Amino acid sequence: MKKIVPELLKYRPDLIIVSAGFDAHEKNILVAVNVTSNGFYQMTHLVCEAAESVCEGRILSVLEGGYNLKALGGSVVLHLKGLLK
Repeated sequence: MKKIVPELLKYRPDLIIVSAGFDAHEKNILVAVNVTSNGFYQMTHLVCEAAESVCEGRILSVLEGGYNLKALGGSVVLHLKGLLK
């Protein structure tokens, strides 16, 4: 996020499209990235803050999925809460 947010602010898009995939979740045994559900929330929150600054908050989020259904459900809920703030 240290690189993405500054690039969004510099580029100033008219709309931000989020590919909301949760494969990087810590409970996904196929990938060793280890992002928590709260981490996805924090990323969503940061992108929303940037969107407010550059494109009047316009964001399109498309669910891509994840491999651990329990982790996916919790991550999606927190992602949606992050979009609402």
